[in-house]
Amino acid sequence: MMGDASINTSLSSLALLSLQQKEGNDYLDYLRGFVLSALRLLDGRSIDAESIRKVVAEEFGLRIPAATFSVYLKRLQKQKVLGKTRSGQHYTVINLPDDRIEQQRSNAKKQINAVIESLASFAYEIFELPWDEIESANHIAGFVNKYSIDFLRYYDNNSPLPNIDRQGHATAYVVARFITQMSEENKAVFDSIRVLVQSHILSNALLCPDLAKNPHGFKGITFLLDTRFVIKLLDLESALDAKSSRELVQSIKELKGSVAIFEETKEELRTVLHAIIRGIETGQGRGPVFRELLSRGRHVSDVKLVMGNLDLKLEQLNISTMPSPSYTEDLYQFQIDEAEFGEDIENEVSFISSKALEHDTRVVRHIFALRRGYSVSSIEEAKFVFLTTNTGLSRAAFNYERRNAKGWIFSAVVTDYHLSHLAWLKLPIQSDDLSQLEILANCYGTMKLNEKVWEQYLTEIDRLKENNEVTNRDHEVLRFAVNAPEELMDVTRGEVEGVTPENIHIVLDRLEQSFAKEKEEKIGEKNREIEHYKELLDNEENTMLSTREKHSLKLDLISEKISRICFYVAAIVLIAMAAIASYSNASYFIVLVFTLLGLTNLILGYTAKTLKVWIKRKVRSALESSFGISDT
Repeated sequence: MMGDASINTSLSSLALLSLQQKEGNDYLDYLRGFVLSALRLLDGRSIDAESIRKVVAEEFGLRIPAATFSVYLKRLQKQKVLGKTRSGQHYTVINLPDDRIEQQRSNAKKQINAVIESLASFAYEIFELPWDEIESANHIAGFVNKYSIDFLRYYDNNSPLPNIDRQGHATAYVVARFITQMSEENKAVFDSIRVLVQSHILSNALLCPDLAKNPHGFKGITFLLDTRFVIKLLDLESALDAKSSRELVQSIKELKGSVAIFEETKEELRTVLHAIIRGIETGQGRGPVFRELLSRGRHVSDVKLVMGNLDLKLEQLNISTMPSPSYTEDLYQFQIDEAEFGEDIENEVSFISSKALEHDTRVVRHIFALRRGYSVSSIEEAKFVFLTTNTGLSRAAFNYERRNAKGWIFSAVVTDYHLSHLAWLKLPIQSDDLSQLEILANCYGTMKLNEKVWEQYLTEIDRLKENNEVTNRDHEVLRFAVNAPEELMDVTRGEVEGVTPENIHIVLDRLEQSFAKEKEEKIGEKNREIEHYKELLDNEENTMLSTREKHSLKLDLISEKISRICFYVAAIVLIAMAAIASYSNASYFIVLVFTLLGLTNLILGYTAKTLKVWIKRKVRSALESSFGISDT
């Protein structure tokens, strides 16, 4: 393991590849800044591919094969930057152009230091891990190293970074948690990580320079999908899984490849879906797919809908169905030793059922039969590839082929993880930046519950229940709580050894706190609803009061007008009656009464006031009945 400065230097130099990509024309141009700097540092000394390799390794901390530099030095010779010596074995500098790599390198170092410091702080604050900057740098390098494309390894190293200790589950989990949190809280740090990952994938082209020679992409290649990958495509796992798997299928199509599924894989898929349905209905479901459905709040109807329309769903995803090859005599010679390969799978895959083992062995056998013994040294020659989510199966197939084939081979089995990197490598200009989704899907996969950990956890909580160390209620909480797998991973960080009675009680405490918090949030939500309804009622009441005030004003105006009319009409009528009475044979007493009433009405407004009160009461009553308004 290299020291602090070397790791930081390597990571900073690696980040520069993305900048070189944007300035260059192809993969080899990623080397331009590094080679020009090396030429300056050699300063007249003997120049050849090996001397450049050494300077780049010492100065920039990147391990790139001399064969790659040899190809690029020839390009610089054509550009009149270099010339051949008389011996023809070395080069001399003719015209060395300027480059901006030092400034870019300084900026990259600042960004990488920010990532390292952030990881150290996160590890201590969340997990109480006292990682210093050296450890944090190594753990970031370990994460980035995962983006090596194993089946492209043409020399001893499959990464330009120095040798890094292999990350255990616990370390990988912490780094994945950190990156996921940075994607939400610190875009600058996350973008720096994305640049590192992107650059590491680009470096595969430098370790395997003939990648740029074949422009055909995946033309003529059929990728046969495994069951788990199809489940992801059908959106029966996490939303991230569905998106990343569909992006990969889209990339395959853009690169002119085709996607299919063996008929027997489709039958296995139906069996798995049926088991998921039964597990949901009985409450006894197990496995990652079942847990993902529960955590997303999906229902059995969702799975039944997929199962009932499986052929249509596959057609909508542009996935054809391929019959298994018939094993005639002419294909017999291309078959694999199923017993030997089965042992390879069991050595590489830690958790697999006998039926899954049988299916995977048979499908890999089909791939070899379809290839008919053709020499496959690159993906462009592969013709048929089994695309799986199972890393162990991919390693087993690769190891089997290396033992039984001559020369370099391209594996018959490739993981979706590695193929997505290769697809991006073939479409870097179109894709521009590596999708955030790809990195987060990787982190999410790292944080998923390991089946061995879950099995050990179930065994341990059953034992605690039998020994009365936890109550029946506690056992149910530990077994059936939707977020139990998440809390278990956080406490154990994905290690079987972390499943201890002490840690199980920590998980139980977290679950109880989670329930209490959830209950408190629900109470708070109810209180907010009550306050909201009160506010609505208050507003409604204020609105009603305002409406009532308006109607009161209208009532006053209406009654005022009517009473005033009545006042004048009454006065005129009474005076008129007095006048008529005076010119008739009516008694003076009647004339006097009419006259007095008319004068009283005019002087006191008695009739007007009486009518106003009466009219107002009658009109208000009518309006209140019409509008449902009350004075109370």
